[in-house]
Amino acid sequence: MDWKLRNGATMIMLRISEPAGGAAGSNFSDFLRACRVRIDPQTRLLGSFVRQAKRVGRPVSQEEASEAIGVTRQWYAMMEGHTGARISMRALGRLADAFMLDPFERTMLFQLARPELLAHLMPLGFEDAHATRATG
Repeated sequence: MDWKLRNGATMIMLRISEPAGGAAGSNFSDFLRACRVRIDPQTRLLGSFVRQAKRVGRPVSQEEASEAIGVTRQWYAMMEGHTGARISMRALGRLADAFMLDPFERTMLFQLARPELLAHLMPLGFEDAHATRATG
């Protein structure tokens, strides 16, 4: 699966392979990790969370990410660890804010974390109509 992530003024194309056997949550986990590790180590804020001075200059850790969004480090590690851990919509919003996601990335985060929501957003038959327009 491909994602475009921004890094400052630069757009980065990120390719994450589909998991063998289609493991649920693995694309979310990969996307989440990619968003965390691309954060500039000099960043002082993760959303409203202020990084400790001794951490500035180092890559953002899972522990810092968990503190920034208000979950335990173990829970955050499960989200990045392909375990299919579920996250609330509120926590997803805090995560998107902490990781400074743009609107495209934020949408991708929510779609990967809660794919069942997509079915409620698309009208019935949308996929068929879209496929017809694309091929016709």
